[in-house]
Amino acid sequence: MHAAVVGAGISGIAASAVLVSKGWSVTLLEQEKGPNQRLSFAPGLLQGRAVALLRSLAPEPGVPFEASFSSRLQNRRFLKNLRYFANKANKNNSITESFFKFSCNILKSMLDRFGVEDERIDGLWVLLGEAEERRLSEPPEGVDVLSRLEALEREPALSEEVPFSAALFMPDAGSSNGTFLSRQLLEQLLAAEGGRFSFRPGSRVAEILQKSGRVAGVRLEKGGELPCDALVLANARGAAELLKPLGLELPAAGLTGVTFTAEVQNAECLPASSIALPSSPFVLCRTDSRIRACGRFFLGAQTEKEKKAECNRLYDSVLGSLLNIRLVPESIRFWSGEVDALPDGLPAAGTTRALEGLALSVAHADGGLSGAWGAAAICGAALSGGSAGSPAAEALQKACSPDRFAN
Repeated sequence: MHAAVVGAGISGIAASAVLVSKGWSVTLLEQEKGPNQRLSFAPGLLQGRAVALLRSLAPEPGVPFEASFSSRLQNRRFLKNLRYFANKANKNNSITESFFKFSCNILKSMLDRFGVEDERIDGLWVLLGEAEERRLSEPPEGVDVLSRLEALEREPALSEEVPFSAALFMPDAGSSNGTFLSRQLLEQLLAAEGGRFSFRPGSRVAEILQKSGRVAGVRLEKGGELPCDALVLANARGAAELLKPLGLELPAAGLTGVTFTAEVQNAECLPASSIALPSSPFVLCRTDSRIRACGRFFLGAQTEKEKKAECNRLYDSVLGSLLNIRLVPESIRFWSGEVDALPDGLPAAGTTRALEGLALSVAHADGGLSGAWGAAAICGAALSGGSAGSPAAEALQKACSPDRFAN
């Protein structure tokens, strides 16, 4: 059985790895000259339970986005479903945490299988102000609660002037270089599974081909067709154009994020673990001898002027956080990019009624690194005619269904 996967970001590479592990032959198609070209702004953010924990501490638990809507956000289906999921906050939080935990277990098994080191920075600090501390009813399992003094003693990046009242430390969470990780996995796939896996950069898909109500292949923009028994769309925002002729339109809204990297003057104060401040719009992590700061995500289309303002806000927030880190100003590099987000914060993952043999792994919002592997497992199970595994995994398969939204 042959599957085509569209999009060589982390989602497409993850889907390819899972399908190959299930015995499929796979062709990975990418319109750019190489992998990971579109979302290089992403900082390899937080993994697994860390994402769910930060969302649970938000002012409106259950709504996975800040109240930062652009006036141009006119997607009525998105807003309608956002209100629906906000009214089911506790259930939605539980599903989100379960999904990311499931996904990170798949990630670990795949990295072990292919012998890939993910350059992960172990440990995550979540610095709590008084408001976040009150919202935390009890510490989650595996999370250490530390006093302000204990946190200052353990983390060299923290200054005594950083405004927080307590800290959570998650030793089994952290951040990874998502671009590095997926490139390494792609190399290992090509080396280990060259007979059943191929990568074709510079191949833009123009149309999904079908026969008798199921996927028959894809037509490429530069000519030619690629027959396949199954198709996974993991091409982020590009999937919408291919889905439109099938009558499938997801209630997705654009989510813009900004990030910057910089060298530091005092290397001894590089953070030993990643640092998140729910009250401030950034997460900080280390990449070799540099730091990387990821800003908040903004719902709705942004002008270039607004993106620049967000970059300035991020820069000012990091400098104004009173961390011990001193930046080298001329070394600072900014990125911004846009991804799709769905109202409940989960991706669209799995098969759809729109066309037999078609699966999606899109709309990962700010959880691409964390969620790509769970989405890939759901796609692989559905296309292979089996379940996602345990009853809990089957429940996640339903929760992530592309057909789950109200019209």
